[in-house]
Amino acid sequence: LTYMINQYKINEDGMKEYLKNIDKDPKAYFDTAYQFAYSALPKSAHKRLPDLKVAIIPIHNDAHAQEGMIIYTLLCAYKNDQNKLGALGGHELHHMLRPQPDFTILPEDESMVLAMYRVLNEGSADMVDKKYMTATALKLLPSQRYFQEFFDEGKKILPVMDDLFSKDPSTWKDLKVRDYFKGTPYTGGHVPGTYMAHFIEKNGLKNELLKSLDDPFAFFLVYDKASRKDKSKPFRFSETSIQHIKELQRKYFKKAG
Repeated sequence: LTYMINQYKINEDGMKEYLKNIDKDPKAYFDTAYQFAYSALPKSAHKRLPDLKVAIIPIHNDAHAQEGMIIYTLLCAYKNDQNKLGALGGHELHHMLRPQPDFTILPEDESMVLAMYRVLNEGSADMVDKKYMTATALKLLPSQRYFQEFFDEGKKILPVMDDLFSKDPSTWKDLKVRDYFKGTPYTGGHVPGTYMAHFIEKNGLKNELLKSLDDPFAFFLVYDKASRKDKSKPFRFSETSIQHIKELQRKYFKKAG
């Protein structure tokens, strides 16, 4: 907290100018953010949110989307917009515009499906901005260059998920969502979502994914295709895990083959 407060002191003049510039032309600012969001959404989701409220507050370093509202902390917004104007806003708008699942999860599948949903939720939005948050993004603070950390943590946690996905479905009811993220401090879905999204995009399967952004199972199945194509040999799920994911998809999405 002391470090962050000091960053506000160091950057105070620049932050004041930044806020003035947004106030001068908020439409232009949000037009840019919407374009970033649209880069990882199907055409049907290229909409505006006329009643959206946005708050920029001190003192922490975070951004959060909830129903009808986006909350940035100033340090997060300022540094990310210095790095790539509008990308952070695009990530948060993506959460609000992405088609949402409309099925009811049965109790015996709840933890597994919710874990997969978390990965879809952040992984698909991470296609908007995480590629700009690498070690070379020197306008960001070191602690804001998330890509490599999320990528490395993702590679580490996927075997944990694979082991649980491959277990007998009768045992899933005994698991909690956090069990699927055991071994990483990140449980929100950026891990392993950033890792998986990177390989989906790298292997030309982004458009296929965008057709099924309401389907947490599709995110894992499209990643499986990408992992099989990629010559760098990213982590691959076991055949048993993929079969279980396909069975869940058929169970909740009648249209699934």
